[in-house]
Amino acid sequence: MRAAAKQPDVIIVGAGPAGSSVATFLARAGVSCLLLERHHFPRDKVCGDGLTPQALYWLEQLGCADAVLELTDCCIKACDLYINGKYVFSGRFPEHTPYPPFCTLLDRKRLDHLLVQNAVAHGATLLEGVHVRNVVREEDGISVEATVAGSTQHFHAKLLVGADGAGSVVSRFLGNSFQGLTKAVSVRAYYEGVKAERSLVRVYFNEEFFPGYAWIFLDDHGHANVGLGCVCDGTFPLRINVKEAFQAFVAQDLGDVLAKGKLAGGVTGGWAAYCRPAARCAERVLLVGDAANSGDPLNGGGIHKAFESGALAAGFLRQVLTEGDFSAGSMARYDQVLEKYWGVDWQSAELLLTIAKNPHFRLLYLQLLEHLGELTRHDPRFADFASGIFTGMVPQSWYLSPLALLSAFPRNPQAWLSLVTGNDGTRAARSAVAAARGVIAGLRSLLAHPAGNLAWALEVGAKSLDLGWALTAQSMNSIGTLPQQFGWPTASFAPGAEARFNPVARRTTWQ
Repeated sequence: MRAAAKQPDVIIVGAGPAGSSVATFLARAGVSCLLLERHHFPRDKVCGDGLTPQALYWLEQLGCADAVLELTDCCIKACDLYINGKYVFSGRFPEHTPYPPFCTLLDRKRLDHLLVQNAVAHGATLLEGVHVRNVVREEDGISVEATVAGSTQHFHAKLLVGADGAGSVVSRFLGNSFQGLTKAVSVRAYYEGVKAERSLVRVYFNEEFFPGYAWIFLDDHGHANVGLGCVCDGTFPLRINVKEAFQAFVAQDLGDVLAKGKLAGGVTGGWAAYCRPAARCAERVLLVGDAANSGDPLNGGGIHKAFESGALAAGFLRQVLTEGDFSAGSMARYDQVLEKYWGVDWQSAELLLTIAKNPHFRLLYLQLLEHLGELTRHDPRFADFASGIFTGMVPQSWYLSPLALLSAFPRNPQAWLSLVTGNDGTRAARSAVAAARGVIAGLRSLLAHPAGNLAWALEVGAKSLDLGWALTAQSMNSIGTLPQQFGWPTASFAPGAEARFNPVARRTTWQ
């Protein structure tokens, strides 16, 4: 760990993926930056531990993809979806995108440690055990007040980045409140000695906790990350005990997979917000990662979004440092940068989450998901489109594009016939019964919870209008932004090139 020798240009509070990526990109460009981390590395973090194709892309931009992938020999090319305990379909990661058609798994304890070491190797200064308590704006800069080894210390810089996650001290300094936000409350546990034929990713949508989901990520060595997350907000507060729901899920849905596995450690929890904060920047200050609520509203993915926000913030900070203007007006352009890169795409995903979070219509939602899953079984083109939207490997706003929808529209008659016949010829009857149950449940909820449903309907309407206004600013045929459209290089992830990112691929059976 380096000692801070002089006042840095930028202080970054939090050395997780977002903070470490900001520091790496800045230090690589010659900007002096100081990383302040509350804990000591290596330290744990509640997460699914999945490194998505987008995360692998950004790891290459950070210069540490090979180092990360040397720590894992797990390569997964598909995700299995279950609804109410029933297998529905397997969605593969689509090819012909800027990203690799596979993901891997690495626990956050090792990942975050490697990322911060990468930042330090590029010139960033790291101080650990620094608990930031307060932010103070000064005449010629900004400072943070922190507790270090029981004593109070102050750190000064020209600019401040809040990368201190959910509940961010820096975010509170900007006036943001965490009350009533749309949140995902999650619990996670590790299991060892799990027996399976291959590494796998499974996602479970169950009526009890939808639109949240549960998961199991299993590597080639029997190490499993198992978790469950529930969505709640001021209109629809959490009405189940998440830990109890997790334990019931493990017993009912994973009995076969975890039969020979043993719990390694305890069940831990965390949360993240999935709505836009009131302020993401101010004079001399900006937010990144979970502190800026940057996680993907559709799938909950946070790591690759942390990398993206780190890259965007670093580019913006370099610009304002060159200009020397750190006023509120100058810093407000950061919002414009985020809107250009994320705007319509993020709003599209947020709208889908807003629609789905009403628990009174979950039966209808799950039935729709099951039908979509049935279509993907028989139409690979539609399967790639649906998987791309859910994972974010294609712009999630593409579901609004007529041309994109037309190109992905299932053309196989068997796909549509399967919705009626199923495997036993009784699907139409079962679907009609399920639809009737869903409609009845929804109508009952309208009577039993009129205020909540009205508030939800108004929120859906308002976000639909906001999205509509945003769409008027650009062509429907060009919605969604990929890294290359924003000036980032295309990564060298060609189909079949997995071995380039995994030195131990020769002894691994790729799925």
